[in-house]
Amino acid sequence: MKLITKRFLYSFFILLFFIITPVILAFASGYRFNTKMLKFEKTGSLIVESVPKNSNIFINGKLYKTKTPAKINYLLGDAYELEINKNGYFPWKNNIKIVSNLVTFIKTVYLTKQEAPRLVLGGDVVSFQNIPGSQNMIIQERKNNEIVLMLFDYDKESLEQIKSFPLDSEIYFIGWSNNNKKLLFESTLKEKKQFFILNTEVMDISSVFDTLQIHFNAMQWDFFDNTLLYGSDESGLYQIDLALVSTKKITNASIKNFVVASPFIYHTSLEKTGSYLKRSEISNSSKTQTVKIPDTTQYFIELISKDLMLLTERSKGDSFIIKTKIFSSENKNDMEDNTIFEGKIKNIRWTDDKNRFLYSNDFELYIFDVTAKTEKLINRFGVPIKNIGWALNENSIVYQLDNTLYITDAKPYNEKNVYLLAQGYPLQNFSIEGRMGNSIWINGKINDNGGLFIYTLISPSDLPFFEQVMQPQASY
Repeated sequence: MKLITKRFLYSFFILLFFIITPVILAFASGYRFNTKMLKFEKTGSLIVESVPKNSNIFINGKLYKTKTPAKINYLLGDAYELEINKNGYFPWKNNIKIVSNLVTFIKTVYLTKQEAPRLVLGGDVVSFQNIPGSQNMIIQERKNNEIVLMLFDYDKESLEQIKSFPLDSEIYFIGWSNNNKKLLFESTLKEKKQFFILNTEVMDISSVFDTLQIHFNAMQWDFFDNTLLYGSDESGLYQIDLALVSTKKITNASIKNFVVASPFIYHTSLEKTGSYLKRSEISNSSKTQTVKIPDTTQYFIELISKDLMLLTERSKGDSFIIKTKIFSSENKNDMEDNTIFEGKIKNIRWTDDKNRFLYSNDFELYIFDVTAKTEKLINRFGVPIKNIGWALNENSIVYQLDNTLYITDAKPYNEKNVYLLAQGYPLQNFSIEGRMGNSIWINGKINDNGGLFIYTLISPSDLPFFEQVMQPQASY
């Protein structure tokens, strides 16, 4: 080989080294050439976690070899379409943004099983109520010309009759005691009301009238004390101590709409000068504080927590969420500083921490942030929304339109992940239960079978351990 050739090759390889080495170093440091921007830039990373695990990952339609949970490196800063799917589940899709030199986390992906609702109890089910802390149900069924209350044991899929009522009876579940062991309900027959207490620890029903010999028009639990009930009739308001089996009259005023959170009673009144919200001391009802509220015929009052209450006008749905500390304000006639929310509410479902709530009017579905006092429109529909609920650790929303049940992300206008779960003829109502809200109980007629159905969104075995041991959600 001639000397000039050797010198040429030597110079060429040195030049090639100085050209390639920076490229290799840049490549190893995470730099890639962006053909859109026509420049080298630092790449970003994506971390994806899903329930269930071992789900497929697609980015812009390309299947990656790794499955969830996964970290995917060397993605150029750009917008991508991410899809996560698994056989037997509805796919999850969303648009994500990768930022140069940063890690994007997608950690709240819950895939919904794609299956038909399973009939667990056939018959003419009127309504049902989940027993908190379990998947067992109190079921109201028309049977043998009677209305029958029964305990449904989910694990054994067995029924046990608790009590029967005349066929024309209308039974309404009022609510659970503070310890979630006793259910208060009313039975109305020919405009005559009776109140009952179901003790789920021993499955025993007691009649309030048989015990106290008083016909009440309305009854409520104490928000904080599971041994105290309050009942009203035309002569006044009474405190019922279940532990002592005693009754004490609190006030001679007739109060129809009230809630009690010891040591206070909250109630509304319509007077000649307008509508008022009042707080009275249980020990001395003459000590009453009054707040002027927007005038209407009748409010329904509900205590959300020790700090918040909901006022709803029954006929129009006009609603206010108010801080209970309004009674400590200097100007009690100024609601603005103590009002969290004002609008029309047809259905409302709170998160467990009471920091957010899902609500609907007739045609729109929203999520409201209590701390920020902001709301996000999830979707708008052309038919009325019948029922709503949180699901899958409050990352998904289930809603009912006519006789059809859907699930979607708890994100505004994400049309990619709206799936039909069930259709009934009719579909009467539903309740979301189970650990982290992974089971939907449906009452209706599906595929010519009537009764109570269950739709399992995610198998319990697929849940992370910390979510397997979470307490079941309250029923709707």
